[in-house]
Amino acid sequence: MDYLQRKDELNIRHFKLANGEEIIGILAVKNDDSYIIEGPVMLIPNVLGGMQFQHWFPLSNTKNFKVYKVNVMQSARVEKYVVEQYIKFVMQEPRSQLKIGGIKEAITEMLEKEKALLEEMSSEYEESLPSGLLDIPKKETIH
Repeated sequence: MDYLQRKDELNIRHFKLANGEEIIGILAVKNDDSYIIEGPVMLIPNVLGGMQFQHWFPLSNTKNFKVYKVNVMQSARVEKYVVEQYIKFVMQEPRSQLKIGGIKEAITEMLEKEKALLEEMSSEYEESLPSGLLDIPKKETIH
């Protein structure tokens, strides 16, 4: 579907759900008891004080979702600049394949990446630092 050509006629809305989630999507159908939302994305606050999009149900290629009205606290049309950002994200942001595994694997991977980064950083700065500055002193044990 070419959202860019139809952006003025699309009913792109911001939904505040009862569980606290906030999603933006195209209101495709409004039933008596539910909404059919096409291409929903979650709004996630970022560390810079802004918001970013994340695919809702990131492990599924489903495009349409039924949300019962009882689970919606409020909804409203979004502003034009949000429509443009939403369309860009939905059309251009590929659904990445998330790594699924246990906490042990995640921590091990994170520690390996951190170790590699520290080694890279230390090799970059080692030449410009005084000799021995990066050496970790060994503690002497006195009995």
